[in-house]
Amino acid sequence: MKIKSLLVGLASVGVAVSAFSQGQVNFANGSISLVQVDIGTAGNPNIVNAPASVYGTRVQLYYAVGSAPVASSLANNFDTTGWTTVGNLGTATASNGRFSVGTTTFATVTGGTSVWLEAIAWTGTSGTLATAVTTLSAALQGASTEVGSSGVWSQVLGDPNATPPGTPTPTAGPLNALGNIVLRPVPEPSTIALAGLGAASLLLFRRK
Repeated sequence: MKIKSLLVGLASVGVAVSAFSQGQVNFANGSISLVQVDIGTAGNPNIVNAPASVYGTRVQLYYAVGSAPVASSLANNFDTTGWTTVGNLGTATASNGRFSVGTTTFATVTGGTSVWLEAIAWTGTSGTLATAVTTLSAALQGASTEVGSSGVWSQVLGDPNATPPGTPTPTAGPLNALGNIVLRPVPEPSTIALAGLGAASLLLFRRK
């Protein structure tokens, strides 16, 4: 009976600790942190707020504790190594590039902790960034997927367990740095492979 009581006690402590390890943010953007689209050409960008053609753009929040990982960008094919997803997907509206997920809870990060954040958005119906970048179905994604990221910023999580209870800190607040997310086409893997082959061929030609 003593062992059983001890196990029940430890389980209760575990539940209590997990309840106190939940920082929160209000994941939404504002008028200076819109989801936008570059509809221009190479070397001649033309950035506009998310138009009806990309209605339904998905937006995902990522976080890291400690050292900031490398920002995910087109330069590294939106590699999210070192980042962890948190919360639900947001959806950008058709006319003004705004989204609002609302309260997002970090189940394993204590309120009051400073974390690194970045937001990544992509077009199409894919439920994850990895699928969006690699899916080639013309019916779902078109010739390519448009993806963009906000850049990295640090933010202190709200603490709902404080006395009095704190509120989720806003990602769109004036003290935080959720920037504009500009969507640009991500080349299909086959296109990237052809480009790499062309570059290799050029190097071989120059060596000869």
